[in-house]
Amino acid sequence: MDVEVSVRYMAVAVVLFYMMLVSNDMNGVVGCNVHHTIKRNPALQHLTAFIVLYFLVILAFPQTFKGALHHSFLLCLAVYAWFLIIARLPFSMFALVILLLLGSYIFSLHSQRNELEARRRQRAVALQNLMAYSAVGVTVVAFVLYVIEKRAKHGAHFSWAKLFVNPPKCKACKAGGRGC
Repeated sequence: MDVEVSVRYMAVAVVLFYMMLVSNDMNGVVGCNVHHTIKRNPALQHLTAFIVLYFLVILAFPQTFKGALHHSFLLCLAVYAWFLIIARLPFSMFALVILLLLGSYIFSLHSQRNELEARRRQRAVALQNLMAYSAVGVTVVAFVLYVIEKRAKHGAHFSWAKLFVNPPKCKACKAGGRGC
């Protein structure tokens, strides 16, 4: 699969995945036992999220993965890893990455319009790629700074597993706030 096409689809998949996660509260949808089991088990949370993302990518882009399930699986692993990294960023960087991805998605939709002349379509695709690659660049730089900060804060107790498996708790959650 073309790398440029992969980045475009990853950007769209991350935006769709975030929109699905932030607009979905499982308390009222699934049974209490299922909800509490998933809530108490981080590995099950990650597995559930990955499966949802995998099916979302396949449903959203069936033309991309004609018979190449291993490509879609690898793409979903990359998207999920990117999702985990974005989710750990400070809010300002998180918002910037999401806005860049939304912009990329909007230009993706715009570039697919049939009535566009070739030159305008190429410009829309170029802007879409610029925003998607910028989102990746911002993610990498912000994440490196975040890791440096966490390593300095935790010293010998720093753990990559804790960094990715256990999400950081906000001040409201630490204080037993609502929704945490």
